[in-house]
Amino acid sequence: MLDRFLPNGGGYAQHNAIIKKRLHENQQKLVKTLGEVDELKAQIARLPKLNEQLQGFQALGIQEKLAKTPLFARERQIVEHTHEEIRHLRDGVASLQDNLPDLTFIGDKALEDLPNAALLIPARTILDKLRQSFECHLAELTTELANDEQQLEAKLTLWKQSLAQGEAEMENALRSLPVTAGKNGQEVGTAYQRLLQDIERIKPLETRVTNHEKLLESQQQERRNLLAELSDLRGQRTKSLQTAAKKLNRRLEGKLKVEVVADADRTPLKTFLLESKLEGVGEKRLSWIDERDTLSPSALAQAIRNGSVELQVNWGLTPLVADALERLPASRLMELEALELDHRIDIFLNVSHGQAEDVFRPLDKLSTGQQCTAILHMLLLESVDPLIMDQPEDNLDNAFIADRIVHELRAAKTSRQFLFATHNANIPVFGDAEWIGVFTAIENHGSLSFDAQGSIDVPVIRDQVANILEGGRDAFIQRKEKYEF
Repeated sequence: MLDRFLPNGGGYAQHNAIIKKRLHENQQKLVKTLGEVDELKAQIARLPKLNEQLQGFQALGIQEKLAKTPLFARERQIVEHTHEEIRHLRDGVASLQDNLPDLTFIGDKALEDLPNAALLIPARTILDKLRQSFECHLAELTTELANDEQQLEAKLTLWKQSLAQGEAEMENALRSLPVTAGKNGQEVGTAYQRLLQDIERIKPLETRVTNHEKLLESQQQERRNLLAELSDLRGQRTKSLQTAAKKLNRRLEGKLKVEVVADADRTPLKTFLLESKLEGVGEKRLSWIDERDTLSPSALAQAIRNGSVELQVNWGLTPLVADALERLPASRLMELEALELDHRIDIFLNVSHGQAEDVFRPLDKLSTGQQCTAILHMLLLESVDPLIMDQPEDNLDNAFIADRIVHELRAAKTSRQFLFATHNANIPVFGDAEWIGVFTAIENHGSLSFDAQGSIDVPVIRDQVANILEGGRDAFIQRKEKYEF
């Protein structure tokens, strides 16, 4: 409701959507990296046990007979890593292709009717030039990648042949191994080879974990920056709304008071947690959300990361609820910390009369008529937009219409067009209507004849207003007494 009083709408919705989109993209990257780090660490955690098994094999003297086994395993690891690096390059090219500029936002249709459209066209030209240049380079890179992959496979043919020969020699050596623990020599040798391959595959993962953790920190910092930017944007939005409310209150001249309560609507948070299907936690166990004086989804997300104890000590949650929240996956916590709570707009009507001290009552404590009064005060504020209303007098008494509504109509009608459908004479009579149309019903359809329309000063129209509208004659008498015409 306050948006109409904000300068240029503030651009909040668009900026907010952009940041949330970037947060979503960051979340996807973080979830992927976190999963990869967990998987790498799980593999590395196997190393001590694998090395212990290796020592057992070495005690049998197998190492000397199968000395080339770990070397072959390392060679396989190198080749596999080479293919993986090429896949990364291919993925990088595909990612660049997907992120080429989309010029729809600055196309002819988007620029249509903009006062400075001609000044924005160079921006489109530059973006289009960049897009075409990148498309050309990407096409070259795609071709080069395909050619180099073919060359790599050709070069690796000799290696594959040499590896096959070496492994054949190893097979012969395996057959000469003695029976151990119920396994023949070939079975023992195969188990040893598999063990070495696992160890050689896992060893390089320690370096990859370090690299992934650096990437993870970079992505987390990016997220912190985006969340800070989002918080600043929402803070500016709140400040703008509160400033607009203050200006609005001055214009309402004590008849109405508007207050902005930041982050007061916590329904989005309750909905989010209910949709998370927390074990043993229903709507009743979420009553603490409304009971807290202040609540920030980002602060709650951080408290959940810190563990169940903090939730119980600092947030006063029961162990059941705290433990359930602690089990939320990382992806849901990232969604939670970006969750936006809606502001609440409280409207208070001054119900005092005359010179009495102001008495403001909230909208939900007003009668239907008083609620209509509050809304009318807002609608009748200065604006250049036309206002169309159907029977605004419903639920309002004549005194209020004559004292307040008509007064505001007379003050604003020179700069704004009002169109009312009414049965009450006070609005057209006291408001000095410039045009009145007296409709009649013909076969259940409204009809307006030429001689049934005109200004309030036209005798025929004045007579019809006096005879048809509620309180018509009394309204003319009071008007004459008040305005002397």
